[in-house]
Parts: sequence; structure tokens; C-alpha cells
Amino acid sequence: MNMRSRWSLIGRGIIALLLTIGFYGLALGTAFGLLYLIYVEFYVIGTVNLRLTVFAFIGAVIILWAIVPRVDEFKAPGPRITRKKYPALFEQIDSVARATGQTMPRDVYLIHDVNAFVTERGGMMGIGSRRVMGIGLPLLYLVTVDELRAILAHEFGHFHGGDTMLGPWIYKTRNAIIRTVVSLGNSALRIPFEMYANLFLRITNTVSRQQEFSADRLAARTVGAQAALQGLQKVHSYGPAFQAYFQQEFAPVLNSGYLPPMIQGFERFLKSPRVTELIARSEKEQLRVDKTDPYDTHPSLKQRVEALQGLLSGSSQDPRPASVLLQGAPNLETHLLQVVTSDPARVKMLREINWDEVLEKVYLPRWAESAALYAGILKDLTPVQLPHAAHEVERWFTLAARAGKLLPPGITPQQIARENQLQFVNNVIGAALVTVLLEHGWQALNLPGENITLHRDGHVLEPFSAFHNLANIELSSEVWQQQCQEFGIADIPLGK
Repeated sequence: MNMRSRWSLIGRGIIALLLTIGFYGLALGTAFGLLYLIYVEFYVIGTVNLRLTVFAFIGAVIILWAIVPRVDEFKAPGPRITRKKYPALFEQIDSVARATGQTMPRDVYLIHDVNAFVTERGGMMGIGSRRVMGIGLPLLYLVTVDELRAILAHEFGHFHGGDTMLGPWIYKTRNAIIRTVVSLGNSALRIPFEMYANLFLRITNTVSRQQEFSADRLAARTVGAQAALQGLQKVHSYGPAFQAYFQQEFAPVLNSGYLPPMIQGFERFLKSPRVTELIARSEKEQLRVDKTDPYDTHPSLKQRVEALQGLLSGSSQDPRPASVLLQGAPNLETHLLQVVTSDPARVKMLREINWDEVLEKVYLPRWAESAALYAGILKDLTPVQLPHAAHEVERWFTLAARAGKLLPPGITPQQIARENQLQFVNNVIGAALVTVLLEHGWQALNLPGENITLHRDGHVLEPFSAFHNLANIELSSEVWQQQCQEFGIADIPLGK
């Protein structure tokens, strides 16, 4: 570590120490001040105000309990991986650790995220903690070996800069402040702690943003600015995409008792034209926004990209996909899900399924059940009448809620937000459209990342978009009714 980095580390350590001392000084001073107030009442004034005494005593107890340091109970974020099973991956981690002058973390875990992290966990206030690293399984299928090395070098940069040593102090102090503010409720005692919380977050997050720039520079020096830049952009672009895929595509199938290939589904998800457009639009927007909120822990992507572009770029040494480092490692996805879901027994009972089978085995039966449940209220409704129904969202929500016994006692339809009413009715009508039109020779197609579509004789229909678009006037009544006539579905009842 050079002299500049050493002084930077010392400066950050002093800031973290002063902020921590400041908070505990405020908390202890307030708590003992309240207790001293009780002492004055009893032994100096000799007159006791019961309400004031109770307020002071309870306030002091709450503050003292909130600031007591808690033991950091580390929960593994995924399966722990070992050098014996994954020698190629650990060879790269070893190489980056040596290049950045750092020792290896004690434990390395696979996580279900397009990201990586390092931290020090366990112990109390950082004392007795151990180094931990997490590497995203989907990340390994999106980056090259060089880009992975740059991402790892960035993470080792947090060890290099001493950020992980300061992290537990900042993390624990932040939690203590939050516990104190929450525990004090609407009490006037809460005000100084809220003010200190805002000050604490602003200062520590400013420090955190500078730490990110320092870690980026180390990655660029170690592996090359180009690899660091590309790895950074992929994390920002594909991280939110994976979360959307996991929640909207993968989890529903998982909850239905099936286990599709997670990474294969994500790869198909990313090939969707709709997803590709959304990712490109998101990245363009991130590269446009230059400002950072005072409470953000990371600089904006634009700021980080511009900082890296000003550095010398290194040539690519290993453009292979990083997934080659996992060759010969079976059942990784299953092991990861067992930890993520905290229910290994349930994961073992899931039935394996291909993505091409998901529509037929998971969604179509679910929609058929919905169509049967609401057939009574839909039997007199035809597709050509949907524009009129779309102007009566509350009426149809009331009918559907009653038929499906949706609302608990004491809750009326009027208490449900219109957007939620619309979404529910749209799903009911969409399921009915799918079920009925399949019986009339239409074919369904559903790919990860795409809306389900129905096809027949060159015609294409999105059953789960029609009612929603009609209600929001994104689709005109005339256009929809004309389509219904062209498709030959105008007078087909949606229920039996």
C-alpha cells in the first residue's frame, strides 16, 4: 500500500471512529441525562412528577437497549465452494489476490445474483470477524474470465483499502441508530437521533462512494481498464434483469412444484427482444444520469464509467466465458437453490422440467382452473364486449371478488386501489381468453421474457394485454372490435 492509500485509509478510519463515538456519546448522554432527571426529582427537588419519571425511565431503557452491540450471526448466502471442487475458479481468485497484495478470504460462496461481494462477517463490531467472498452463479455465465478477474480485483480493492475493516463499525453503528430511532417511536427524544442519522448516512455514504472509485482504479491497474469497464457495465445492466427473471419467470414455476434449469432460462430471457430493449434503455438512462443522491452508497454508473475511461486500457488476456471455470461441477443450481430457499427437502422434491414444457404443465392448468372458477360471471361476456366491460372495472372486480371469495370480511371492493382491481380482472379475463381460444384451435406460445401470445392462421393475440390496454385507453375500442371480427372470436362466450 502506497503512502497516499495509507493516509486515505487512516482518514476513513478516523471518520468512522469519530462518527461512532459521536453517536454513542449522544445516546449515552441522553440516556444518563434522563436518569439524572429522575435523580434530581427524588433527591434534589423532593417532588415526583409520575408522568415525567415514567417518560424519562422508559426513554433511558429504550436508548440503552438499542445501542447494545449485537453479535453478527452470519447466514450463508449460498453454497460454500471449495478449492478441491472448483480448482479453476480458485486459481483465478488466488491470482487476483496475489496481484492486489491480499490474502484469500476464508470462505467463498456462490450467490444467486449478477454480482460479487467481499465483507468481514461474524464477531462483534468487527472483532472476531472473518473474510467472506460471494460470487454470483449467473455472473459467471455473463462475463469473460478477464471481466471476472476485474470484478474480483474491485472486490479485493475493498480489502486493500481497509473498507471491510471499517464496514462492520459503520454497519453496526447504522443499525444501532436505526434501532434507536424506531424504538423511540413518535417521542420527542427521537428528533436528535433522526438528525444524527441523516448526518451519519450522508458522511459515511460519501466515504463509501470514494471507496468504490478507489476499488475501480485498483481493478483497472490489476487487470485493465477495458475489462473493468465491461465487467462494471454488465453488472449494472444484467443485475436488475436477473432479479426480474427470477421473480417473474423462475419463481412462479418453482412455486408450482417444478424445477426448470435456472441459467438456461435466464439465457433465453436475455434473448427476448422485449428484454433486450428494456436493458438497452436502462443502460442508456444510467449513462445519462450524472447526479448521485447524498444517501447513495455507490457513485452513478456514468461517473464510474467516465473515471475508468480516463485510465490506460489493458489488452484482453483471457476472453473465454467465465463459466468454463465451473466445468465438471454438477448440480450447482440445485445446491444454490437449497440454500437460497432455506428448504433443501422441498427443492429435492421438485420435478425437473424443460422451459418448453412450462406453458403446458404449469400455466395452462392454472389458467384453466381460473376460467372454471369465474365461468359463471363470464358466460355472457364475449371478446367484442370487452371495451364496455373495461369501463366498469369496479363492477367486474366486485363480481370476480365475490365469485373467488377474494376479499376478507370487512373489506369492500371500494377499499382496493383501482390499479389492483384492474390487474386482477385483467388476469381473470386473460386466463379465460387463453382457455376458450385454445378450444377453438388457437395455439399458445410463452417464452421467458415475452408476453404469452395466441396464434392461429397468421393472427396473433396477447390475451393478458387486451383488457388492461382497453381500460387505460392504450387500445381503442374500434381497433379491438375490428380485430375480434377479423380473428373470428367476436361472439365466443368467455365462460360456460
